[in-house]
Amino acid sequence: QMLFVSLTSKTLVVKSHYSKLEPCVFLAVVPFIGRQPFILPAYPRKPDKMNTKVFVGNLPKATTQEELNTLFAQAGEVAATDIITDRKSGESKGFAFVAMSAQSEAVKAIEIFNAYSLNERELKVDWAKPKRNI
Repeated sequence: QMLFVSLTSKTLVVKSHYSKLEPCVFLAVVPFIGRQPFILPAYPRKPDKMNTKVFVGNLPKATTQEELNTLFAQAGEVAATDIITDRKSGESKGFAFVAMSAQSEAVKAIEIFNAYSLNERELKVDWAKPKRNI
């Protein structure tokens, strides 16, 4: 195992590389604020306490809520689905949020459906980030 460290003027990036054939695994990005480094969590993000909401990216635009409910029901009970649409056109933006009834079911959904092929598109499924106040 080798570690690759690159330093720019304001960021330190650390990657792990197991062999020449395997891709690098992202470990951490450390932005510098003044003279003190600020440590960010490594990817993949760990779930917050009792977080049951997952982000579903690269979703085919024709996907309906019923299809999404049926798909994620394989991982457990689906509490809610929210396909994000454009306000003007009403067309899907290609991503959604799925709330599972328990955190263990959300973990299972991420494990099953991240990189899952749906209508020839590879889904990106991970923990949903908290909503930002703008």
